[in-house]
Amino acid sequence: MISQQLRSSGRALVGSFAAVALAFTVGLAGAQTFNFQIRSAVREITGNASPSISYLSSMRSTLRQLEVAVGDHVMRCAGVPSCGAPPARISQLRQELDTAWHEYRLLPTFPGETDIWPRAEADLNRLDEVLALTLEGTDTRERLLARLRADVHPAFDRVDATVARMLQWDHEAGLAVAGRIDALTRLSTAAAIAIDVLALGLTILAATLAMRVVRRYEGSLRDRAEDLEQFAGRVAHDVKGALAATAAALHVARRSSTEAGSEAIRRGQRGLQRVQRLVDDLLEFSRAGVLDTRGVAAEVHEVVEDVVGELHPFAEDQRVELRVENVARARIACSPGVLTSIVGNLVRNAIAHMGSSDPRVVRVRALLVDGDPAVRIEVEDTGPGIPSALGERVFEPFVRGPAAGEGGTGLGLATVKRFVDAHGGRVGFQARSGGGTLFWLEMPSPDRPAQGGR
Repeated sequence: MISQQLRSSGRALVGSFAAVALAFTVGLAGAQTFNFQIRSAVREITGNASPSISYLSSMRSTLRQLEVAVGDHVMRCAGVPSCGAPPARISQLRQELDTAWHEYRLLPTFPGETDIWPRAEADLNRLDEVLALTLEGTDTRERLLARLRADVHPAFDRVDATVARMLQWDHEAGLAVAGRIDALTRLSTAAAIAIDVLALGLTILAATLAMRVVRRYEGSLRDRAEDLEQFAGRVAHDVKGALAATAAALHVARRSSTEAGSEAIRRGQRGLQRVQRLVDDLLEFSRAGVLDTRGVAAEVHEVVEDVVGELHPFAEDQRVELRVENVARARIACSPGVLTSIVGNLVRNAIAHMGSSDPRVVRVRALLVDGDPAVRIEVEDTGPGIPSALGERVFEPFVRGPAAGEGGTGLGLATVKRFVDAHGGRVGFQARSGGGTLFWLEMPSPDRPAQGGR
């Protein structure tokens, strides 16, 4: 059932992450599309509307300057036979008008703009014809003035009106493009906000699903760990009973056996003792993380004295001096049995891993932690130390150092860590200069309030 829920949550989590990725992809594609459209519209203004308006405005200005120059020339030369050729200013202005018209037609155009060009060409051609007749200067004063009023000025007005119409066309088209840019900007902003909100919602959903998957996975691991612990405890208990019966049978058999048979039985008993130690360690390890610690406390100095007294013969047998230093009279929030197991495992481990070191000393200390409602217990040895490659793995089950004794199971330090963790404490070790290792643990005390807001 749990596995099915995990798979379902996992699929939902993958789907939510895929949705987040899709939202960001769509947002990026949309932003690029809007950006491309806005750039295209800006090019329409900068490459079409703006220069077209500039050239057409220049044509209107040149056109009016040309009209004034022609009028001045006609008024000055009307009825004068020897007035001479028109001034160069008129030819220059006419050339500027043609140049502006030519440059304007080379620009990109808006839809429908070129429909006005034939009318503009016709008006410009009509203006050239009128100017050619007027600038000959052969008519009388009255006829020239009449032609100026009836033909020249209307020709200029028609060209100006046509140019003004094209100018208005480009102006309105430019306003339309500007409006499109504004609409695209608002739309892109709204789309970005919508996609951001959607992505944020999907991210929150993905985070929620991820937390749910992690919690379910942790719960599944805890359930499996508890099942394995209970199974290991039951197996260890059953095996321990069978081993006890076997040990009793070997003891009885040894009394009535021959010398060779007794030696074989002794070897069997030593092997049986090793198996019993392994079963005891397994049983203790399986119980380490599932104890009820509420309302219990252990006197540190009493536990240390008991452990040292119990292990003193073992230390003498290993030629190790066991010293007790600075043991504070304090209590730790755990049962005396648990603290006995912790200290006993650390001290036994230090004695067993002494190897061939010289001197051979194990020191035990218990100190109050400054500014913290905890008690620190230290077990320091003068052994060969822990290889750097082993590191924190010494606290893992069945991991043994190179100087481990023959009877070790590799569960002592693992049991210590499980007990300390289960009681809210910390455990670690430090390599000592000149060789040796200091194992330490800190566990809360029920008698010491927290200091300094910790």
